[in-house]
Amino acid sequence: MRNYARPLLLLAALLSLLAAGCGGGGGSIPKDGVAKVGDKVITRASLQTLLMQAQR
Repeated sequence: MRNYARPLLLLAALLSLLAAGCGGGGGSIPKDGVAKVGDKVITRASLQTLLMQAQR
């Protein structure tokens, strides 16, 4: 089961980024942002931190 964890995590991350990129365009996000949820902007750094934590 462990052999499937990394590819599934990467697939989930890519699908999340794709879904965020296909948003309704309700507002602009800063250059370092990858997604906006409500009023909160998800930055590249915070996404990278979460992905690193998930890989451990």
